[in-house]
Amino acid sequence: MRRDARDGWFSYELKVVPDAPVTLVCTCRGSEGRRRVHDILIDGEKIATETIYYHPTELFDISYAVPATLPANKTRITLKFEAAPGASTGAVLDVRTVRMPAR
Repeated sequence: MRRDARDGWFSYELKVVPDAPVTLVCTCRGSEGRRRVHDILIDGEKIATETIYYHPTELFDISYAVPATLPANKTRITLKFEAAPGASTGAVLDVRTVRMPAR
C-alpha cells in the first residue's frame, strides 16, 4: 500500500538505536504524470527535498544519511513527508531506518 499527499503531508514514527549512525531508506513509485516534490523532515528539521521524475511503473529506493544530532539520545524519530505548494509528495511504499556501522 502506498501513501501520498497532495498539498499536504503525512508522517511516521520510526525506531532508532540511540547515538548510532542511521540511514533512512524510502521505497517510492514513479511520478504518474503528476508534479511530485516534497521535503523530508526528521523531528521537524528538513534533511532533503526530493523531486520524483521516474516512470510510474518503476519502484526505487532513495537513501538519506540522518544527521547524527537528530537521533541523539532518542529511541524514536518522527519522519514527515511534506508536499511542495501545488505538488504531491512522492508515492511512498516503505520507509525504514538502517543502523550504520560505527567508523
